[in-house]
Amino acid sequence: MEVYDGAPKRDIKIILGDFNAKIGREVYYRPTIGKYSLHENSNGNGTRVIDFAASRNIVVSSTYFEHKNIHKATWESPDGRTKNQIDHVLIDGRHCSNVLDVRSCRGPNIDSDHHLVKVVVRDRISIQHNRQPTLERWDVEKLQNEEIKRQYLENLEGKIISGMASGQPNVNDAWNQIRRNV
Repeated sequence: MEVYDGAPKRDIKIILGDFNAKIGREVYYRPTIGKYSLHENSNGNGTRVIDFAASRNIVVSSTYFEHKNIHKATWESPDGRTKNQIDHVLIDGRHCSNVLDVRSCRGPNIDSDHHLVKVVVRDRISIQHNRQPTLERWDVEKLQNEEIKRQYLENLEGKIISGMASGQPNVNDAWNQIRRNV
């Protein structure tokens, strides 16, 4: 909990692991869990995982995707009869749309009673452009006030006269100076 809460909010936080948690398909947990779990009801560990996820706006992605039951089961008992979905993938709610698929892979022999869990994640990288400096915006609404308009025109005339007094010999240079001032 402390590690999760200590991570920066802008980071994509994904929690993966063997929680020994059977997460069911209870309707009242629906904002946090999906409707495609292998189990009907959650066990104690499942309820704790759901409570943790709900308190931090986390989504249990491993129950959000519809697959055959053989692709949901992540643990198989030694006798081969009991199969459970106890390994889960959790991601913060802001980034849950980045998870495209979660399923177990039964093929690879990893010398374990657990199956590998494959997660397909889309990565969105934002590009920082070199921003142009923002231009100074003029409040045109102020020009509706006659006093402010008069002050502005006097200031503009002063800039034009000072520009001409600085020795600008031709009309084009004077016009360019006026355009810059305006």
